[in-house]
Amino acid sequence: MANSWMQTPAGFELVASGTKAQIVDFFACAFNPSMLARFLHTVDSLLILGSFCVMAIGAWYLLKHKHVDHGKQFIKTGLTVGIVTVALMLPLAHYQAVVVAEQQPAKLAAMEGHWEDGPVALSLFGWVDDISGETTGLSIPGAASFLGSGSFETVYPGLNTLKNSLTDFDGYNGVKASDYKGGIPPVNATFQAYHLMICLYAGLILWLFIAAATVRASKKGKVNKALLYLLIIGPIVPFLAIQSGWMVAEVGRQPWVVYNLLLTADAVSPVVSALEINITILLFIVFYTILFIAWLRVVLKMIRTGPILEDVTVVAATLDTDLLSDLTSAPTSDTPAATPPAPDPQGGE
Repeated sequence: MANSWMQTPAGFELVASGTKAQIVDFFACAFNPSMLARFLHTVDSLLILGSFCVMAIGAWYLLKHKHVDHGKQFIKTGLTVGIVTVALMLPLAHYQAVVVAEQQPAKLAAMEGHWEDGPVALSLFGWVDDISGETTGLSIPGAASFLGSGSFETVYPGLNTLKNSLTDFDGYNGVKASDYKGGIPPVNATFQAYHLMICLYAGLILWLFIAAATVRASKKGKVNKALLYLLIIGPIVPFLAIQSGWMVAEVGRQPWVVYNLLLTADAVSPVVSALEINITILLFIVFYTILFIAWLRVVLKMIRTGPILEDVTVVAATLDTDLLSDLTSAPTSDTPAATPPAPDPQGGE
């Protein structure tokens, strides 16, 4: 939510000095133009990563001949969730791309190396020369405009136009932003990160086929070790795709730390020295490295231990049986009291 506001700020007003943004409409601020699209895109990405992790654990069990039944089930479950979430990514990614086209035209132009005003081509691959302002590669003319607006003819501003401020976007029907104060991001870095993310999405589909082949082979009792090794390293693919997507989001919004409101250069604190910043970054690295190692040790131990549900069930059943036995043997109010023995007639003092 906070990061989306930095991408598409809304529901605020600047104080008289122009140095602070104050919230005037919480819901407009929280549900800014990009929040929902980015939220759905992010959650689905994490579900994809989770499904690939589950498949990787299942493959490891099969490779080690441990918890084989659970391993097969892990791969099946991960494959099912993976198919659904990877398929959902198409409309969700399209939704976010439309929001970018409408609200952040400079980012869109950088994503496709679009330098001059006109319909935006959809690049399959290529290279951008930031200095000369040229993009070389294979592309489909107007296809990005079609994906953003439903028409191959929709005109979007090019990077050469967006270098300077625009008081409005009249003539650019695909853009809903009111104005732009100028500036473009590192174009080739944004371009390559975006297209790497697209290539990795194709990799996700390939890995799902690998998982499907593994499930089919496991039913016949003949699992190829190569397929298992591929599934074990599979989580790397969605992880890299997520990192590439964040690079597009954060590099692509430059030179703004708050889009069209606060320049990154102006966000530098004048009272914090470079040394203090470096120490802070170093402490963050040390702290999160320790945290990551601790987390990794716990997770790996859980994976090595494996599922223990069956053992827990046996223990619970034993406890229930013992408890039931104690309850049935205990006297109740409905049980007649034992009759005391009769006095011995021959007895005396």
